Amino acid sequence: RISDIGGIVQSISGKEVLLQLQLPDFKKESDDAIDEIARQVKQKAIIIEGIDVSVEGITGSVKKVDGKTISVSFDKALPYPVGSTVTVKIPKKRIAIVDFTVIRGGIKEAGSIVMERLSTELIESGIFTVVERSKLQSIIEEFKLIQSGLSGEDPGKFKPMLMIADIILTGTLSEVSNNYDINLRLLNVQTGQA
Repeated sequence: RISDIGGIVQSISGKEVLLQLQLPDFKKESDDAIDEIARQVKQKAIIIEGIDVSVEGITGSVKKVDGKTISVSFDKALPYPVGSTVTVKIPKKRIAIVDFTVIRGGIKEAGSIVMERLSTELIESGIFTVVERSKLQSIIEEFKLIQSGLSGEDPGKFKPMLMIADIILTGTLSEVSNNYDINLRLLNVQTGQA
């Protein structure tokens, strides 16, 4: 799990700070396409706009991400001069993986297979909290069962609270000459940015 990342203060303007991050490089572990997709998702979603981070206990919100450089608006001015090395605490992000659409090809189940394997890879990485969306109807049915009183649980004490995702991963698959072309989007829920 990634939570502490080194950074170097590039510039300071009041409470706005530009940081150059020392992001980890996720190594390619195999030639499997799903492993490669998971590696790229981990690499690109380590830091996203709109999340809160902290530097030595001072909380701030990420305003802009440009590769390894981030602009952060802090609650108060950082007591570190330009060139200082700092530790940036990054929260574990919640990611929802929604059904991948097969837009061309004979195997309509391919989108679900890719989504399920990718979900497992991201859960096992420990970098994300994966919030389930493909089985949401099953969760709603369980809520209804508890509310019916048939489960023996006190419906008044049960207050369901589903987590909201920070990031949504969606995509399409299309079969081209017996191969699949996979096109993915990471969507920042706070900003809508792809």
